[in-house]
Amino acid sequence: MNEYTQPRRRTWSASFLLDSNKLTRIQDILTARLSRDAVAPVFKCDVSFRNGTTDTFPTITDVLALDNTRRNPITSLTVLAQTAADADSPAACTIEFRGKTQSMTSGPAKENIVLRVDGENQVTKSETFAAVEEQIERTFISPWPVVGVALSLIAVLVLALFVLGGFRIGPGYAGLSSADLLQLDQLASGAKNSDDKLSFLFDAKRREIHSLAGLYEPIYVEKSLSTVLKTVVFLGVLVMLLAMLFCYRANVFLWGDYGEYYETLRQRRRLIRNIIVVTLGIGIIVNLLSADLWQHYH
Repeated sequence: MNEYTQPRRRTWSASFLLDSNKLTRIQDILTARLSRDAVAPVFKCDVSFRNGTTDTFPTITDVLALDNTRRNPITSLTVLAQTAADADSPAACTIEFRGKTQSMTSGPAKENIVLRVDGENQVTKSETFAAVEEQIERTFISPWPVVGVALSLIAVLVLALFVLGGFRIGPGYAGLSSADLLQLDQLASGAKNSDDKLSFLFDAKRREIHSLAGLYEPIYVEKSLSTVLKTVVFLGVLVMLLAMLFCYRANVFLWGDYGEYYETLRQRRRLIRNIIVVTLGIGIIVNLLSADLWQHYH
């Protein structure tokens, strides 16, 4: 077999979303590229489902007509298109999307997308390969939404650490209050002998150490406020975990019932994003409020 008759082949390890529009576009490309003398190519579509069953269909239209239910969705699809029998310049294209529907947090399966083009005409083979390759890469999912959720999760955990019994963040030096300064000024004015002056220095140092130690005391707020804050923050953390585990799906075939279910997941993600923003906002406001209360009573 020389280089002109060898197949063009490529594999990807990527998370994908394959909807009806993209699959129809792939069908149109294969029909245009593999037709000979106005004779359409022959298709064969092998479908696997979550429960382990498989089925074969003669057209992509038949595949798109499947219910693709939420309980038993499509987990892999192989499309074979080849020129009609006895056609001039025979050629064939095989596209395989495999890998169970899964959470994006688990990462892409290894080599779960395969493209292979066979043919005698090198130019036609290269053009078909390039056209289908472009459509396959348009099905890939960006990992950035999950990264954003993960960063938000870290932000809430850090916020919880500092607000729920963590340490106050303050300047390196805590100045004495105005009341302390007035009292120390009176003591300094009345210090006439060595004992009074020594007592003044000791009291001034004691007040300064007490003020500095306050920087590292946990924040204590009203009990009800603290309880509400804990509930809000940890509910936010739980919601984000649920978002990462259940709302970001990968390797999905978006038509039929599962397409409608995926749209529900998208709406749920938007709701969760809003909850995250509100949770962070409440946490920041309560943190500022608790800091003001601490300063007021200390």
